[in-house]
Amino acid sequence: PASSWESITPGKTTESELVGILGQPNTTEQENGQKTLTFTPGGGGPDDRIVAKNNTVGLTKRIYYGQETLTTLKTKYGEPEANFFGPYQNIGAKVYVFPKNGIAIIASTYDGTIIDIWNFNPATLPVFLSEWGQDLTTEEQPTRF
Repeated sequence: PASSWESITPGKTTESELVGILGQPNTTEQENGQKTLTFTPGGGGPDDRIVAKNNTVGLTKRIYYGQETLTTLKTKYGEPEANFFGPYQNIGAKVYVFPKNGIAIIASTYDGTIIDIWNFNPATLPVFLSEWGQDLTTEEQPTRF
């Protein structure tokens, strides 16, 4: 089964169910057959991002404020199948992917502090990369100022 967050399950929850759970989105953007909806988290802070395809949630991306670290998630899920450079690489973070569990973690390479959590329908690594990881790379990108 897909990993869930706030009772939102990728591959199962519809857009109308999503709005029933989180309320009206702050923004909605359409691009390449996908719709990205943003929502203000209950405690404030940067918006959570939900990506829908064909009226169904495919991916949730949220800033993480909990106590777990990459180490505690490795205890829970095992070693990540792969890690990549992506969002937040400029502050020393990588994307750690557990595709069979439907979760990717963006965490500090220094202390394992989790910055962002992505939930998606469990998949093979190639399917995850083609669906959600097109912007991830194994090469560190130059920092842009």
